Amino acid sequence: MTAPIVVLGPQRPTPNLVEALDDLGVRGPVCLINAGWRVDEDEISPLKDHIGRPVKHLKLYHEVERAFQKDDQWGSDYHRRQARVRAYKDVYRISMRAASSAMSQLYDRVAFDPDVYGPDFADAVTAVRMVDERLLERLDSIREASPEILEPWRRPTLAAVRERAVETIRSCDALLLAGGHVGVLRTRLRLLGLDEEFREILRRDVPIIAWSAGAMVLARRIVLFYDDPPEGHGDAEVFGRGLDLLPGAVWLPHAKMRLSLKDPKNIALFARRFGPEASVALEVGARVDWDGTKYIDRSEKGSCYRLIAEGRIEDGIGDLAGAAL
Repeated sequence: MTAPIVVLGPQRPTPNLVEALDDLGVRGPVCLINAGWRVDEDEISPLKDHIGRPVKHLKLYHEVERAFQKDDQWGSDYHRRQARVRAYKDVYRISMRAASSAMSQLYDRVAFDPDVYGPDFADAVTAVRMVDERLLERLDSIREASPEILEPWRRPTLAAVRERAVETIRSCDALLLAGGHVGVLRTRLRLLGLDEEFREILRRDVPIIAWSAGAMVLARRIVLFYDDPPEGHGDAEVFGRGLDLLPGAVWLPHAKMRLSLKDPKNIALFARRFGPEASVALEVGARVDWDGTKYIDRSEKGSCYRLIAEGRIEDGIGDLAGAAL
């Protein structure tokens, strides 16, 4: 038996974190990780006021930044590797946009003659899925090609940070994983080798409550999405591997703000591309509990919904047991 993971929608302007803590019976101190907020990591007063429990705050963003400054050689090696990661992601985007364009154009043709174009559209969906999965494999190989920095938490500067983090997490009654910049949050967790520690605390019956970017990093893979960004292209893309603690779903916080949900084609292509995992949107008021075998939807009506391959949204998380297991 393991502790549950609770996924919440965005906590502004109406938080529901305290209700989740109450339902889980958490009365003692909680550990907070909000590294995704970077320079605003210290701004936790509203959260503390809301939950009314002792908060042990892990300042992982600032701690890792200080460790970088103390270990110039490792920092240089790490940034060199990250340059290779960024360069490959440029290549990924070229392949992804070409595959996505083919999928989009063939989707339009299927409506005119499903018998003729249906098989080609299915092939196009498979192709874009292959591009997305290949990204994960290529990022793995790039990291493995630099074994000297493959386990950075073993370096003395980061080992001390990790030791304090593990001790703090294990001393609390729950772990809170907040939002912010999902890439920064995921990177900090990886640098400190906390993936397995999250699994360990669940085995120790310590629940995890996550929202926004915190929810995104718990999936098998992290998907970045924004149909109309302030700058750059609006193509969704895979950022990288998540912690793979919440199976069967891609989590989409603030979907109404970030996706064109009035466009059936947009919904259909998104859902098909990231299948067979369900594309699950999380708005304010959403709450989904994972007990290790199934999801239990405790969301307010309309705050949690799925993007469906037929080009519509469907309220609730539905039955993901098959995909999850």
